[in-house]
Amino acid sequence: METRLRSRIKVALKGILEIDKYFKRQFTFAKGSRFEAEVCDISEDGAAVVTDYYLPKELTVGITIKESPFGLKHAVTAVGEVRYCNNVDSHKYQCGIKFLALPLRHKRAIGRFASYYRA
Repeated sequence: METRLRSRIKVALKGILEIDKYFKRQFTFAKGSRFEAEVCDISEDGAAVVTDYYLPKELTVGITIKESPFGLKHAVTAVGEVRYCNNVDSHKYQCGIKFLALPLRHKRAIGRFASYYRA
C-alpha cells in the first residue's frame, strides 16, 4: 500500500548521510557516523538512498546532497527519519528517508524540479 503524499522523481545524485548526534551514542559504524550514499529518488517529503550500511528504522540522519540540480547555488541539506531499509544487493541497502526538517527554499526548489519532470 502506497503511503507517500507525493510521488518521487528518479535521480542519480551523490549525498552524505550523518547519524544524528543523539543516536551516535547508541549507533555508529567502525568508520564513523558520516558516510556517502546515492540518492536515487526524491520528493518534497523524502528520498530513497542506496548505501553500504543497514540503517535501522526510526534512525534520525542528516542528509546533504552535494550537487544542486534543483536550481540552487548550494547543497541541499535536511534532517530525516529512516522509514525502511531493504537489502538490494549483497552489500547494498536502499533506505527510505522521510524529511523531518527541510528548509522551505529547498522544499520549493525540489517541488519545482519534481513538477517539471512529472509533466
